[in-house]
Formats: sequence, C-alpha cells, structure tokens
Amino acid sequence: MYRDCWSLPVVTLTTIAVALHNVENVERESLMKSVREGLEYITLVEENLNAIEAYVISQKASETLWQEVDVCRTW
Repeated sequence: MYRDCWSLPVVTLTTIAVALHNVENVERESLMKSVREGLEYITLVEENLNAIEAYVISQKASETLWQEVDVCRTW
C-alpha cells in the first residue's frame, strides 16, 4: 500500500533524524529546509500520479506529520 507513497517515509526518517540528541541545530535546520523543499516536488508527483483514495490517505497522514514536525517542532 505504501509502495507508491514517497512522502511518508521521507517525513518519518526526517523526524527520526531530527529527534536524535547529537544532531546540532545548524544541521537540523539544514535538513528541515531541504526536506521542506523536496516535499513540494514529492507532493506534486503524488497528487498527479497517485490520486486514488488509498494513496490520498497516506499523503494526508504524511502532511499532518510534517506539519507537527515543521511547524509545531514536536518529534
């Protein structure tokens, strides 16, 4: 089911990476910026290629998780 959902694994791995205690703030912010930029393209691809309901649910879960990480800084 998640085979064609690229955003969820990216967001999950990013969340794990930024949650590590030995990651410096500069590296964390650089990673967050890169993922933020990359998710724009991933979202475009997913919305156009994977428009069926099963994938839309995964995409919405990924978007919700990313908002919690990026905006609320909860990980």
